[in-house]
Amino acid sequence: MKNISGKALIFLIALFTYGHFTSAQSSNDYAPAMSPDSRKIVFYSYRNGDGRIYVMNPDGSNQKEITGNEGNDIEPKWSPDSRKIIYASSRNGVSNVFITNADGSEQKQLTQFKSGFTGPEAWGSDNKIYFRRSDQTITGEQLWRMNSDGSAQKLLMTIPNGQFGIGIAPDQKKVYYSTQEENKKRDIYVSNLDGSKTKKLTQVPGNTSSVKVSPDNKKIIFTANSHGNEEIYIMDRNGKGIKRLTHSDQAEYFISFTPDSKSILFDSERNGQGDIFSMSLSGENITNITNTSTLNRFANTAANKVVYISQQDGNAEIYIANQDGTSAKRLTNNTYSEGNPVLSADGKIIAFQSNESGNYDIYVMNANGGGLKKVTSHESDDYEPALSADGQKVVFVSERDGNTELYEATVSDGNVRRLTTNPGADNNPGYSPNGKIAWNTNRDGNWEIYLMDGEVKNPVNLTKNQTLDVYPKFSADGSAITFNTFRYEPGSPHIATMNLDGTNVTRITYDEKGRRWNPAFSTDGSRIIFESNGTEDHNYHLFSINLSNGEIAQITKK
Repeated sequence: MKNISGKALIFLIALFTYGHFTSAQSSNDYAPAMSPDSRKIVFYSYRNGDGRIYVMNPDGSNQKEITGNEGNDIEPKWSPDSRKIIYASSRNGVSNVFITNADGSEQKQLTQFKSGFTGPEAWGSDNKIYFRRSDQTITGEQLWRMNSDGSAQKLLMTIPNGQFGIGIAPDQKKVYYSTQEENKKRDIYVSNLDGSKTKKLTQVPGNTSSVKVSPDNKKIIFTANSHGNEEIYIMDRNGKGIKRLTHSDQAEYFISFTPDSKSILFDSERNGQGDIFSMSLSGENITNITNTSTLNRFANTAANKVVYISQQDGNAEIYIANQDGTSAKRLTNNTYSEGNPVLSADGKIIAFQSNESGNYDIYVMNANGGGLKKVTSHESDDYEPALSADGQKVVFVSERDGNTELYEATVSDGNVRRLTTNPGADNNPGYSPNGKIAWNTNRDGNWEIYLMDGEVKNPVNLTKNQTLDVYPKFSADGSAITFNTFRYEPGSPHIATMNLDGTNVTRITYDEKGRRWNPAFSTDGSRIIFESNGTEDHNYHLFSINLSNGEIAQITKK
């Protein structure tokens, strides 16, 4: 599961509701946009306390702050000639649109609204500035236009139930936005700039949010929580050919195209806090540009070893180590996006997901990094694998039938069979030693943990809780399951354990330091290994907790 829709929604609201920017957000970097001449990227960051506008080279070098005022400066956009930048600032108490030279000189306020949020959306080739407004007195979100000196401000349209960003076509003839019909989910729509000739473009599970149009006017990118977490999707301008590009357990947001329409810039907290990333239109070659944070995540244990994803050497790669974090060894070294490594019970085989072939497929390799083998080959994404105890089968998640369902493949020949058939989302499967499968699903309207036998018979809801229960993993002896739950503190994931029938739910974590995700039993069952960003640098690291005394130790340092 690509994390929790509620979490993503709360975070997006914090990003796009200006009143939430009155306090620092650690050193997060947001809202990247490349200049039309492709020489600079502008973004904003809280690394010095308040929100400030920065520019840097496309490779992330020469990062320079260009604004420094009371309040927060956010959401920058370039002028067509790459010489000026517009942005939103609350320096005078209320968010309005400002303009500055690209070096930060000659800052000037363009709008003079007395309440609500006013922020820039685009600087068109017609030298008009498009901006959006939201206020308690407005039902929805307004799209406005003005001259580059702030004159001739004109309301173009009001988007009912609109929020989270608007996409202006490069020819300034169409506007793309996310909104919802009454009592229905949020989808992407297109209309003329005056709101006429409205047409729905998407019909995807979950809710869409921000949307942007490529400079060549051929492609559209948007974010949606179709699988529980805000991820990036791409489609043709007419709404056809929708494809999911990112697979992270953290929200992806603030999307934009590069001027050549060949790459995408976006924000993600996948490494622990907000960094700026780039990737190709196929979702490949994901690169951390700002490198404010690092990560050690997605731990899976077996045979007294732990496999995980780490960015300690730059690119996110698969590592294996002792369960106390010692003797860590890097197993992969490439530019592809890899994730969710799992280790067979005997410690000899690792299964993982990789987009080496253009979309995500399931691979296996030996525990020393050799013997790479591709298990699945499908045009849709296959991800979140788990290995059977004997290493001969792998259960995974796939969207090949239009919805996230569980499938099982034979490692030797790649034969696949479908395990679940339900309109809800099924994610994060795991095998018990005797072949049972636990996973989390929202088929009942809420994320719960289910259990089924290997023949897909009699799936049982184990948690039956009104809050979120996710990420189940079995103990090595198959007697217990550890998982994440929100039942103890709303909005805060804690770790718990339970019996195989769902009884004896026991809370394991109590501290308030960071967010604790992806728990896994140590091989002897005495500890639980998990990831948390409750560190001084706010980055994700691996920790272990002693189940007998509750002592927590950090096991990755870099």
